[in-house]
Amino acid sequence: MEKDEERGIGDNQFPMAKKVDALENLVVKHAVRFIDRLTRLVGNAQYELSRAINGKNAVVRAVGVRDAESQLQKVIKQTADWQVVIDHMKQGKDVHIQENCKSEKLNIVGGEHYDFGQYLINANSPKWCKENTEGKQFMQEVAELKRPHD
Repeated sequence: MEKDEERGIGDNQFPMAKKVDALENLVVKHAVRFIDRLTRLVGNAQYELSRAINGKNAVVRAVGVRDAESQLQKVIKQTADWQVVIDHMKQGKDVHIQENCKSEKLNIVGGEHYDFGQYLINANSPKWCKENTEGKQFMQEVAELKRPHD
């Protein structure tokens, strides 16, 4: 008898576990794509800064500085909403209300990396809470993560 045949009526635990695994996998893919884009922009900025420092003449150096600044502005633009939400989570503020960062929250859950954004928002306390204790605790756990070489 196969494992699926042994399950009784209403036993949906196994399919639910599959759905959770698939969702977590999708979130990780969105996070990796987001990090890939950011590291590529930072790498481009580093290349341009190297050109600005080691350029043979003033024109090459000036163009390198300008291009590096342009790449860094792209990083800042793509991470601005994320940083606002993360800062509010660190402070224990409710990210669901307009006075804090509701528009930034909506931008990250409606943007290109929406699954990753929704994962971050799901780490927060429920709407209209006095203090975002769950989000604050999540950010503390993130800050306490040890790197393998530490």
